[in-house]
Amino acid sequence: MSNRLPQPQPGIMELSPYVPGESDLPGVTRPIKLSSNETPLGPSPRALAAYRAAAEQLDRYPDGAATALRQAIAGKYGLDPERIVCGAGSDELINLLAHAYIGPGDEAVHSAHAFLIYKIATLSSGGKPVTVPERNYCADVDAMLERVTPRTRIVFLANPNNPTGTYLPHDEVRRLHRGLPSHTLLVLDAACAATTTRRASSWWPPPRTR
Repeated sequence: MSNRLPQPQPGIMELSPYVPGESDLPGVTRPIKLSSNETPLGPSPRALAAYRAAAEQLDRYPDGAATALRQAIAGKYGLDPERIVCGAGSDELINLLAHAYIGPGDEAVHSAHAFLIYKIATLSSGGKPVTVPERNYCADVDAMLERVTPRTRIVFLANPNNPTGTYLPHDEVRRLHRGLPSHTLLVLDAACAATTTRRASSWWPPPRTR
């Protein structure tokens, strides 16, 4: 019988614990973390009403497929509900994408100051994260395309980016998409769009991905 202990995937051992941003500020009773999509306006009254109504049904499992939500989103924006995936925040969806498309020997490209979960999700899937230098703290389309190889399975783009607050205009996002090979998935992470100013209207909504 072997005495060898169970071993995690190699990429797991390269991970460092995630360190979130500061939640306390001297002299501030309740700071607001825009990087976490916190709002100074408080929750929507309609969201609070839905939350209270759901509290009366906590003895039942929710629909794991989020059928009603997907159908509502599809109806609002004219989309196919079968092409919508709902998750518990961006982290879960990013990890699902990494586990679905990245394996040992594969690569995922992201900019230098992009969301840390891209690297974590890639490593935990056995892949290699490829970090690309930015230009003035903004993703550089040409530099990203130069780092794409036959092993690149995903290009992650946070737009607007967290924590720098920079973003690529619509035309640049489309240029990045056009420059990728057919086997590479472009993931547009717009989780922070809600906390940006009206300047974001120059690139939102993002182009369709493969």
